[in-house]
Amino acid sequence: MTRFDETISMVADAFAETLGTTDIDSETGFFDLGADSTTIVRFAFRLRKHWPDLRTVDVFSHPTVAELSAYLTMASPESPGKPLIRSSPADSRADLRADER
Repeated sequence: MTRFDETISMVADAFAETLGTTDIDSETGFFDLGADSTTIVRFAFRLRKHWPDLRTVDVFSHPTVAELSAYLTMASPESPGKPLIRSSPADSRADLRADER
């Protein structure tokens, strides 16, 4: 299994768990699968267990399981679950509310 395959499996499982379903098409947009903004925030929170520096905006910018998995694989090429690399500490906190920083 490739790193991308491992990542896509982890992302699809996390999204399915967030939505409460098992039927996830990796090429269909998150909103088309029934997500809303609140769901995306919960999904990003769930993914942060594996990618601690993932920002909610990263999920909005890569709106399918396949696109987000490709982004995560490139951002952490060593293996799935490795932290994303940010250019500065502030970048990883950009999507947090002021009281969460």
